[in-house]
Parts: sequence; C-alpha cells; structure tokens
Amino acid sequence: MSPAEQRVAQVIIDYAATASGLTISDLADRARSSETTVIRFCRAMGFSGYSHLRLTLAGETCDIGLEAEVAVSAGAAAGSGGSGAVLATMPGVVAEVRVSAGDVVEAGQVVVVLESMKLFSSLKAEIAGIVADVSCQPGETVMAGKRLVLIEPQSEA
Repeated sequence: MSPAEQRVAQVIIDYAATASGLTISDLADRARSSETTVIRFCRAMGFSGYSHLRLTLAGETCDIGLEAEVAVSAGAAAGSGGSGAVLATMPGVVAEVRVSAGDVVEAGQVVVVLESMKLFSSLKAEIAGIVADVSCQPGETVMAGKRLVLIEPQSEA
C-alpha cells in the first residue's frame, strides 16, 4: 500500500464513527491525497468503489446505533416508564442542547438535537424529572450510545 493510501486508511480509522458521512473529497483532503488515491485504496481493500466502502462503514455504525437502541429499550422495559438517560442513538454532532442542569422536563420533551449525515434527530426525555447532568455541548462529535443527558425522576411529595 502506498503512503497516500496508508493515510486514507488512517483517516478512516481515526474517524471511524463518522467516516461514512465523509464525501470522497473530504476523505481525500483529510488524508492529504487525491480522490483517485481514495478509489485505488477502496479497490485494494476489495470494494467496488467509494460508495461501496461508505455503505459498509455506514452498516457498521448503524449496527452500533441499533445495539444502543436495543440496550435503551431493554432498560426502559425493565424499569417503570422509561430511562432517565438520554443516549445518542447514532454517531453524529450535537446540533442543539435544549436543557441545562436543574431544569424541570416533561416526558416527551426534546432535550438534544443530534445531526448525523445532514439529518437531524430530536432526542426526547423518556421520563419527567429534573436534569441532573448534561454531558454534551453543541458542536461536539458523539458516538452512538453516549449518555448526553441524565434526568432524575421527580419525587412525588
């Protein structure tokens, strides 16, 4: 493998969670190589082209996201009424944080907006309560399954 192709491989490793969202130009720029080098790299790795590589990478990250969603669903089913943890459902960039520690939230209220591959996903509180912790900020890149907000159930007094 040429040094330029090795740089392409390193960028894919370094940006594993979001590499499927990179255009061929973005990948080439980050690897300090050309689009032709990216294509050569893809073919050397057994892919038919860059689209095939991206689909494979997206499949890997979707599997991670699905595992996180299954874990959240299992936790919600085991508890009463849902989980106080708001997790990233997919790798992406935090577009908005709509709550702060100490805020009172209702079940179903949007607390974080996540962007992934130019699509926005509103992440909602599963339970009513008080925001105990916000562990993300706008512009931050997050992995699927990362806890973004923790909500403590409101005690009924």
